[in-house]
Amino acid sequence: MDENMQDVRDMPKAIFLAAIITAFLYVFGTVGILMALPVQDIGLVAGIIDTLRKLFGEGDFGQMMVYIIGTMALLTFIGNMVTWTMGASRAAAEAASEGELPDVVGKMSKKHDTPIGANNITGALSTAVILAYAIFAQSSDELFWSVFAFSSCIFLLPYLFMFPSYLKLRISDSQCERPFRVPGGMGVQWLLSIVCFLTIAQAVVLFIFPDLISFTVNWTYSAPVLIGVLLTIAIGEYLLKLAIAKKKQANKSEDYQEHTA
Repeated sequence: MDENMQDVRDMPKAIFLAAIITAFLYVFGTVGILMALPVQDIGLVAGIIDTLRKLFGEGDFGQMMVYIIGTMALLTFIGNMVTWTMGASRAAAEAASEGELPDVVGKMSKKHDTPIGANNITGALSTAVILAYAIFAQSSDELFWSVFAFSSCIFLLPYLFMFPSYLKLRISDSQCERPFRVPGGMGVQWLLSIVCFLTIAQAVVLFIFPDLISFTVNWTYSAPVLIGVLLTIAIGEYLLKLAIAKKKQANKSEDYQEHTA
């Protein structure tokens, strides 16, 4: 019990501390790049390498430092993506074991007990997405931003439902004992939910239509991103429909077995 109470007390502190450290590191790195290079010379893909070349120069030692630090930065990106993918694949495999996703997603390695089904599907879909957007991209920077915008929209969309769901539960199930509870009355909950919802909504809209601020739409960029987002939502809804039908069929089979037993 004491350990649980300590977790309840320490978890919010850890989250806020992690948020402050993450924000500082992002701002520190961004300011460093902006101090080394003019904004118009910063590329989305090679911005870090260009900054290192500017800082260390074009000599032999400078080139060696660019390769060393660039390789270390690349390894951090790979490590970050691998851990994210491992978590997502585990979650997908668990959902498949509960009948919420097709069985192939839940296929596990007999030797390592890893979700090879979800991992293979993730690799295949990621490759297909990159190749699909490469058809429309005119440069590596444009390809990077298109894929980044598409994946960011897919990442953010579930939060549009999470904040209204949170507010609904605080209203309909307000007496439930929760280990982590946002302080304040219902006015505070409404305010926080609306602010968070609008922040996510505008981010999704501007990822798809970045020129909307100037009241223009570049359909050459926006159309592929919008189609990709809508197609992903449609596939998700289709899989959800299959899962619901599968659960209903399983419930009917259980009821039939109980009545015939």
